[in-house]
Amino acid sequence: MDTPGTIASAVAKHLEGGQVHGKSKTFWTEGRFRGYSVTAKCWGMGTSGWLVHADAPEGAPPLLLSAQVRSTGDQAAVERGSVRAVVTGDASFDATWIVEGSPAATVRFVIDPEARAGIGRLRRSGVGFLGQRASSISVEDGRVSARFDGMEYEPSEIVGAIEVVVHVCARLGVMARERKETPPTAAQLAAEQAELAELRALRDRWWARASWPGRVAAVLLASVLTLAALGFLYGSCVPS
Repeated sequence: MDTPGTIASAVAKHLEGGQVHGKSKTFWTEGRFRGYSVTAKCWGMGTSGWLVHADAPEGAPPLLLSAQVRSTGDQAAVERGSVRAVVTGDASFDATWIVEGSPAATVRFVIDPEARAGIGRLRRSGVGFLGQRASSISVEDGRVSARFDGMEYEPSEIVGAIEVVVHVCARLGVMARERKETPPTAAQLAAEQAELAELRALRDRWWARASWPGRVAAVLLASVLTLAALGFLYGSCVPS
């Protein structure tokens, strides 16, 4: 397996003006890709993974989005209303990935066939934590991100994620230009904000949204931490 440093250096070769920073276990590379400033961070030795992000262009519509590999319990969460899945219309993609976001119309515009193809090439297996999936795509507060948590990965995977992130930024750029030419009405803006507020409120209900494996992991972690705290308190109270 390549080290994070060598992987970051390999990724930098795909970026215009790519530069590598970091030391030891964590490295990141910065540069431009198809006109967008991109940062790719990778880490290893213990917990391993990578994170890619770029900022959406000025004037882009507000968007809250996440796309993850489907897992046990997802469909039940959707059916009870704890997760608001957006159907892209691509049956094969929707069967493998779960996309949640608001406003729904913006989500469907951004997750077009090219975006779905790129997301579909991301690795689907890895080491997650408390129900976190191996690979994920997210958009929040104007930042588009892709992440992978797993022990082994290649530079080509990070480059593929950069392509997806930049494509999503470009799609948001198309919408930004359209909104500049034809500004949304006050009613449309209010409807967007209402959708976003509903999804944020839904996301705050972590326990209702968590899969059963995620809930079990959370309970086990809480139990271990509680036992450790009790052991520390007991040890500090017993006279030496």
